[in-house]
Amino acid sequence: MEYRFDKFTLSKARVELRSNDALVALEPKTFDLLLFLVENHHRAVSKDQVLEAVWPGVFVSDASISQSLKQLRRALGDDGKNQNFIKTLRGKGYRFVADVTEVASKPATPRDPPLSTLQGQQTHQLPGVAVLPFDLVGETNGDLIMSVAIAHDVIQALSRLHWLRVIARATAFQFKDRPLNEVTEQLGVKYCLTGTIERLADRLMITVELVDLLRNSIVWVDQFEGSVDDVHDLRAKIVRGTMASIEMRISRHEARFLQSAATESLDAWSSFHVGLVHMYRFTQSSNARAISLFDRAISLDPAFAKAHAALSFAHFQSAFNVYEGTDTAQSTKIAIAAAERSLELDEFDHFANFVRGRACWLTGDLEPGLDWVSRSIEINPNFAQGYYSKGLLGVLSDTDIDFEGASEQATLLSPMDPLIYGFHGIRALGYLNQGAYSDAALWANKSANAPNALVIMDLVAVIANDLAGHGDAAQRWASRALERYPGIDGGYLFSALPFRNPDFQTVALQVLGKYGI
Repeated sequence: MEYRFDKFTLSKARVELRSNDALVALEPKTFDLLLFLVENHHRAVSKDQVLEAVWPGVFVSDASISQSLKQLRRALGDDGKNQNFIKTLRGKGYRFVADVTEVASKPATPRDPPLSTLQGQQTHQLPGVAVLPFDLVGETNGDLIMSVAIAHDVIQALSRLHWLRVIARATAFQFKDRPLNEVTEQLGVKYCLTGTIERLADRLMITVELVDLLRNSIVWVDQFEGSVDDVHDLRAKIVRGTMASIEMRISRHEARFLQSAATESLDAWSSFHVGLVHMYRFTQSSNARAISLFDRAISLDPAFAKAHAALSFAHFQSAFNVYEGTDTAQSTKIAIAAAERSLELDEFDHFANFVRGRACWLTGDLEPGLDWVSRSIEINPNFAQGYYSKGLLGVLSDTDIDFEGASEQATLLSPMDPLIYGFHGIRALGYLNQGAYSDAALWANKSANAPNALVIMDLVAVIANDLAGHGDAAQRWASRALERYPGIDGGYLFSALPFRNPDFQTVALQVLGKYGI
C-alpha cells in the first residue's frame, strides 16, 4: 500500500518516503511514526496509542516523542505553528490532517522485495548476518589491522547466538568495498553489520551500524569513543555493545513488520517474534497472547528450541505475577517442562539455560537456579538478563554474590532492557538484606518508577522507604500497590521472592502490616 498526500508518496512495502521523486531520509522510528499517523488519518490518536504502535514494549519520554514529531515535521516542511500535516490536539493526542489518497504499491524490485516475501521466511531459514571489515575515515595511521580485528571479534561473539546464521570471516571479508546488494544476493543474508573508524589525534571514534539489506533500512547504530592507547578495551566494549543490542534489535525489527498480519498467516519464526513483543509488555492480556503465539510456533515447528524457552518465560510470568485466574501450580509445571524441552533441543542456548534457572525459583530451588543462570552467562558473557537473575538469585538465597556488580553489568549491557526495573530492583533487595536502608530506598524508588515495573516493586519500595525513615514515601507506594492490586499482602511478596533470610521476612511483614498490606 502507498499513501499520497501533497507532494509526498509514503510506501509501506518499500519503507520509504518520497517528495515527488526524491527520497526523503527518515530515521526508522520517525518513519514508523509517520506511517502510523497516516494510516489513521481519519481519526485522532492518543499518545498512548502512538507509544504502543511505534515503541512497543519500550519506555520513551515525552521529550523523545516530541523530538520525533519535530524531525518528522521538518522532513515534511511543516512546523509546530502551522501544522499543515500533523496537528497536535492538546490533551487528546495527534491527527494527520492532510488529505490522503491510498493507492496500490508499485511492483517491488528484486533488491527491494515485497513484505510478503519477507514474511514467508521459514523457521529453519535463520536470519543471516554478514560482518564486513570496518571502513577507515581520514588519517589511517596504519589502522587497517584494527578494521579487520574488530570485525573478527564481532563475528566470533555473534557465533554464540545459535538462532543467528553468521557468515564466516573468510567469506564475508571478500565483500569488503562491494555493493551491499551483492551481499544479500550472493550470501543469502538479511542483515549486514558494518562500521567506520575515525582517528582524531589520539582518540578513536568507531561507529557500528546494522542494516536490513532487504528493506534498505538501518536497524541499529551506535558510536563508541576511546583513546588509541585503550584500543583493546574499546574493542571489547564494541563487542559487548553489539552483542547486547543485536538480539533485541533484530527481534523487534522482525516483529515490527509482522504485528499487523493475521495469526494464521504467520509461520513459526514470525509467531515467535511477535510473541516476544507481547511477552515483554508485562500485562496479563499481552502475556496470554504471547503464550498462544509461542504455542503456534511450536505446533508449526516442534524442534524450535527458542520458542519452547519463550513459552517457559511467559508461563513463569503468569505464575510469578499470580495473574487473575491463573493456576499457579500448572503454570509452574509448564514453565519447567518447556525450559527442559528447550534444553533438550539446544543445551548451548543461553536463553534456554536462563529460563530453566528462573523456573527454579518458582519451586524455591534457588541453588540449582543459580547454577543454570550462571551457565547462561558462561555461554553468552554479554547476556544482560543472565547477570540480573544471577544477582537476584544470589540475594534470595543469601549467597555471597556481588549483586551490585550484577546490576551494573546488566544495565551496562542493556540500558533499555524490558527488565530494567529488575536490574535496579536487585540492588534494592540486596541492600535491604544487608540493612543498608537508605541505599535500598534509593534503588527501590528507581525500580518502582521504571517502565514495566511490577506491583511487587511497589511493596519493596514500601519496605525500603519505611525502614529508611521515609514514611510519606512508603505510604504513597502502599497506596499505589493497593490501587493496582486490591487485597495484595505480604504473602504475595514472599511467594514470588522466596527469601532465605527469616529475619528479613519478619521485618518486612511487620512493615507492610503498618500500611494495611
